[in-house]
Amino acid sequence: MKTNELSTDQLLAKIRQLPANRLPAVVAFVDSLAKIEEHEQAATTKKPFRFPVINLGRWPDDMSLGRGDMYRPVIGSSQEPDTPGT
Repeated sequence: MKTNELSTDQLLAKIRQLPANRLPAVVAFVDSLAKIEEHEQAATTKKPFRFPVINLGRWPDDMSLGRGDMYRPVIGSSQEPDTPGT
């Protein structure tokens, strides 16, 4: 007998020794293993998303996308908070 068949026979013997009220938990566990396997196979066979790319040329050399630049309000613009009563 191969080792794989022997371990399967041993596993089946253990399952047969379980009380009947534990069998649904065994079924749920085996189903969860199958879903994990399906998910892993699907993850390796999925093609990456293809998004349209529009090339607008080079960015200006002085353009900064630093965090401070993105969240700093521009003085004199309408982005400044309104003060009540003014």
